[in-house]
Amino acid sequence: MSDSNQDYEEYLIYIHGISQEYDKSHDEAYDNLHTGISASISRGVPKWDEWNNAKRCDVEWGWDCESEGPQAKGHRLLAEAQEKLAARLYPSIEQATDFNLNPARAIVPGARELMLKGVGDMFYYASEDGQNSVRLEVLSTILNAQGIQERLQNDRPFSITLFGHSAGSVIAFDFLLYLFANGEDGQQTRSNEASKKFSFINFEAPSVKNSKLNLLRGGESLKSNLEKFRDMAQNGKVRVRRLVTFGSPISQLVFRSDRFLEILAKGDRLNASQFGLDRNPEVFGEPLEGPRWINLWDKDDILAWPVEPLVQEEDTNVVADIYTNVSSLISNAHNLYWDSKIVHEQIAKHW
Repeated sequence: MSDSNQDYEEYLIYIHGISQEYDKSHDEAYDNLHTGISASISRGVPKWDEWNNAKRCDVEWGWDCESEGPQAKGHRLLAEAQEKLAARLYPSIEQATDFNLNPARAIVPGARELMLKGVGDMFYYASEDGQNSVRLEVLSTILNAQGIQERLQNDRPFSITLFGHSAGSVIAFDFLLYLFANGEDGQQTRSNEASKKFSFINFEAPSVKNSKLNLLRGGESLKSNLEKFRDMAQNGKVRVRRLVTFGSPISQLVFRSDRFLEILAKGDRLNASQFGLDRNPEVFGEPLEGPRWINLWDKDDILAWPVEPLVQEEDTNVVADIYTNVSSLISNAHNLYWDSKIVHEQIAKHW
């Protein structure tokens, strides 16, 4: 903590995206990123203690991970379904031959795999079933992180940093929108009607009703914990220390929402306050310095986009696109952020 007199905890929440292997966790990727950032923060400086005292929450979704909670099982089939369909599709593609001297043809196989699995994740998440199923899993994991549910129940403040790769960045983005957005005009309204405009999980959807909505540890339901989470965010008891995105398709996926289309079609931009990115509640002490949303991207990663053009120009001091050359290969760039020393150093510098 930056101020030992303040009663709050820091939480680091890691959310992966594309799954290359349908039966393998993301522990190694998360560990590589976490330890790389740790090694890049100088000992003795205040944020080194803040980083090392923060509690960590690793999220798994999209494959048959063994985790507790009331999540629907649909998303757990995603990676395996992609892998097994790909095993049938690729031979069919290879059988189709034609004479072509275009050297760009060499990158097509890798790009096809990336599109099937990476874009497939996004297609699934954009569907109602996928959105609810994935969000249930992510929320259940966050609420079961050490101490978070207790803090919600006792109205004790806490600060979060979200690390999102690929589709995981979109999940993090949507979660912050739910927590902090108010009225459509960005004003600080707290009406019930305004709250209904920003739902995170549709608890009335069949895919949710048919899942096992058991009680979480502590006796509170998932829905009531989610509502409490939002209420605390709205009242300055949850802070976004940083949103860190890499390999992110947020600027592409923004077109899935009529509300965003209306803003963009008028030539307007998103308000960073709607995501909690410019808020510094007094309970957390001195205001945070530097960008609050750090987006790392590589031009050779065809799924990654800059995000600064999304937000209002007056908010660009809290949003920073950082160009990171993790690879020159289109087929590899999307998954190399986790191990990149440059990525580790940039996150450490801005955390």
